[in-house]
Amino acid sequence: MANSGEEEAESLEADRVAMSIRLSLLVSAIFVVLLFIPMTAKGWIAAFGASMVFGSSSLPAKHPSCKVVGPFGFQMWVTAGNATTTLLLVLLKGSSIRWSSWGAAGALILTATQCCAWPAVGALGAAAGPGIWCGVGMSVAFMWGTMVFQEAVRSLAQCLAALLLLLLGVMGISLCQSSVLQRLASSREAGDLMSFKELEGEGGDHEERGGRAETRGAKLAMGVMLALMTGVFDGSLMAPFKAFLSSSPPSSSSSQSDLVFEYLSSFALALPVVAGGTLLSIIIYNHHVLDASFDRASLKEAAYPGFCAGVLWAIGNVLSVHATLELGQSVGFPMTQSCVVISALWGIVWFKEMTNRLSLLLFLLSSVLVAAGASLLGSNSEG
Repeated sequence: MANSGEEEAESLEADRVAMSIRLSLLVSAIFVVLLFIPMTAKGWIAAFGASMVFGSSSLPAKHPSCKVVGPFGFQMWVTAGNATTTLLLVLLKGSSIRWSSWGAAGALILTATQCCAWPAVGALGAAAGPGIWCGVGMSVAFMWGTMVFQEAVRSLAQCLAALLLLLLGVMGISLCQSSVLQRLASSREAGDLMSFKELEGEGGDHEERGGRAETRGAKLAMGVMLALMTGVFDGSLMAPFKAFLSSSPPSSSSSQSDLVFEYLSSFALALPVVAGGTLLSIIIYNHHVLDASFDRASLKEAAYPGFCAGVLWAIGNVLSVHATLELGQSVGFPMTQSCVVISALWGIVWFKEMTNRLSLLLFLLSSVLVAAGASLLGSNSEG
């Protein structure tokens, strides 16, 4: 009976995730259509769309089959969906497929970002990890834009204040999703706050507890380091695109929009080689050297959610590139990082992952900070 109940719950969870994927793909398709319509506010629409799509791109990872296949097996399908969708969008635009070393550099940076992000989440959790690297990524992207590419902003002081608001908002949203706060709020509502001794545990040998604490400390330190590296790579993701634009000025027969899709074509061509080769090497290493289990049946089951995650990421990337083109890297890319609000909203509204009042209040206040930071940063764009 217990197994039957678990299977039913897993089936319901899979159905709920599948429906959220379909809704996300529908919203993404709408923003793709808007990209092909000439308009003056394309940069703002692209930034908002990137936030919406990136905030939904992690939903397929909630599918039960993805938990079995592991992060790097899942990422193989993400890479396939990403490269395929990007190439299809390039062909749909009618742009020429062109190889560029800058596109390969973008694929390499993305691969480094993902290879650092998965272990960081494993060490710190799905809330704390993104909270660190989003804040670092926004700051790094801003520095790329203002210090390297010399992008003009109306007020440096206001931009820094906006980044601080965004950083505080992202950290607050990450905290309200953390398991520690959830347990604390639940205990508080039940009137049963645990003492420090209960939290630490009273039984067991002192030296054994000390050894466990040391191991946890090392894991935490490694997780923080990987999250910081993820932020540096993530914030640098649009740098190859900006360099590509600088090295390939538009001709009389082409526009900057054409150059966007030429860059994306080289990015898509390089991604299966760079990311696919890296991920395959990691999987083979885990299987043969670390003797980790490898379930081919689970890998096939993860194909649909993994490929859909790649589709969402590809569309989010296309929107993010257009936001960077129109608004600049110092403004456009940091604004896309407000995707954490969308991601948290999925958890609250659709999956009912956050129900206690303390977490919901913190989410509301943090969302206000993110909105204020994004608005202030947007008002300082020269684009």
